[in-house]
Amino acid sequence: PNINECLWYTMKGKPYWDNTTLWAMKGHLYNCGMWFKKLGVIAQENGKPDAAALKDSYNNRDYRSMGFGASLPENNSISTGVPDEIEKYFFLPAMGVFTDGRLSSFGTAGFYWLSTADRYIRSRAHNLYFTSDKAIVSNIRNRKSGCYLWKVE
Repeated sequence: PNINECLWYTMKGKPYWDNTTLWAMKGHLYNCGMWFKKLGVIAQENGKPDAAALKDSYNNRDYRSMGFGASLPENNSISTGVPDEIEKYFFLPAMGVFTDGRLSSFGTAGFYWLSTADRYIRSRAHNLYFTSDKAIVSNIRNRKSGCYLWKVE
């Protein structure tokens, strides 16, 4: 997803931090991650024709071309548990991030790359970052960090 789509996820996707849903990695079971509403659901709830309509802007602003130092909205209102209408959501595990060859924040945070690069600092790219109490779009990750790749659901 690009930065606009991710802002829709974080701000209108009613994120839920979940420490009960199991997921597997390298033959081991883990828990902790975040549920986000699917883009199609977000589009419908916000009067947009479809999920593709969310690519070009968030709140009538195209953040792909934002100026240096522009602030990004943050969502600090995170619900907990599993959403009631789970079919309207998708789950991302809290798999942490690799920095300088070391894994950190595993089980406590999720770091996922976006397709939008930082326009001013070439060594950085935007990413989705979430913990149990926030979901934000960040541009503080250096591209050599090991965030995870993901596809729009």
